Amino acid sequence: MEPKELKEKQKANAQPFGLTGNETSAAVAPPPFQLKADESATQPVQMYNPDEMVCSEENYYESQQSSMDQLMCTEEGYDEDLARQVLEEDEAAQAAANEWDPSKGNPVAGQTLGGNALTNIKTKGVSRAKMTIGSRNYWLYKRGGYWGIFYPGTTNRAAIYDLADEYRNTPGVSEYYAKAVEAFAVLNEGGFSAINTYDNMTFTLGSGYAGGRLNTLLQSWAGTDLGNALSATPYLSGLNFNGSDNIRLDINAINDIVTIMETPAYQNDVMRQTIENFVGSNCKAGQNTTRENSLVAGGMRSEVLGVAAYLYHGRPAFTPTPPADVQKAMNLHPNNPSAQVAVLLKLHAQRIADSTNSKYGPESNEAADAVNRRLPHKIENFTREMRRNEGSGWNFDLSAAQAEMPCIGTDDFSGGSSQPAGLWLKANGEFYDFGVRR
Repeated sequence: MEPKELKEKQKANAQPFGLTGNETSAAVAPPPFQLKADESATQPVQMYNPDEMVCSEENYYESQQSSMDQLMCTEEGYDEDLARQVLEEDEAAQAAANEWDPSKGNPVAGQTLGGNALTNIKTKGVSRAKMTIGSRNYWLYKRGGYWGIFYPGTTNRAAIYDLADEYRNTPGVSEYYAKAVEAFAVLNEGGFSAINTYDNMTFTLGSGYAGGRLNTLLQSWAGTDLGNALSATPYLSGLNFNGSDNIRLDINAINDIVTIMETPAYQNDVMRQTIENFVGSNCKAGQNTTRENSLVAGGMRSEVLGVAAYLYHGRPAFTPTPPADVQKAMNLHPNNPSAQVAVLLKLHAQRIADSTNSKYGPESNEAADAVNRRLPHKIENFTREMRRNEGSGWNFDLSAAQAEMPCIGTDDFSGGSSQPAGLWLKANGEFYDFGVRR
């Protein structure tokens, strides 16, 4: 019999101790415990001492003064395990009653998700719900109709440059490859263990890996302890994401994945395979060695390559061959990395504007997203890495960049009410001037 069923049966059939079932409770005083020979009925009764409890032949259930402690009697005597199961059922029912239901509104402090308490704090003036599990903070976001979880992950940028030097000192590895490893530092899609489940990709891992690229990354860990651990999780069996929407708010499963990714014994594999995937996929290393040698000979900055590879990372259709765009930018502005970045952003915007796909074009949602969010972020990340490598006094050459792309800014782009003569994108009723086409 299940604990819950037994509990209800015992409540229904219980008789006070000393009754046969044919008497009334008024006939006998029903102490819940037998008294010892040297005790009197006037002594206080110990309410929770299973060792001194004597169960009657009839099943008996007694709720104690404390809601957290219950005693259970069966025909065989007191059953502590059964009592604890009943208690756990009660606690689970109470927790379920407080669980946040997305269909009934926004999360609020005091509710739970997967049994984890929600708290609300303000970031940049916006109230956000978060959960803390151990030392990790997980945030709830909603975008495009999807509620999901965001975890920023951890990235050790110094380790990225150390890995680049390791490759640089390895016989047979090209300088372009080493610079491509350094280029990874420009990405700001989250740390190696980052997770995002709130957008249309359902599940994004690490530095923006989703869909087919996610499965390629997962498969690169096949046969390793890391891969075996990830494959044992419910959503990544066989090192392929199963596509289930259930992962969006499955905080405990997400925390399990993060725990694996951040296990010290696995961190080197996580970093190395993530970056090697990036170098081959985003930087196209090894696909055109003549061009790669030319770029290195021309003084290519890894930070500039990082911007091109970052543009590919988010929307590969609009920066399909990052090193080719870097080559064009260097030809136009050989000694000015800020102006080179402006060219990279312009080429990306130009392809959005010229796309024959009905989803894109100069006035599409993609155009608005580019000028409001995606392109300005690249300036911030580029500047951060340039200052790391050239010193904190390095500044983005805004005048040179604006000569190439008039709307560019170091934080936000500037729009206007008049349609420019050259290349433009439009967002929120304003035109953004990208200057002459390249």
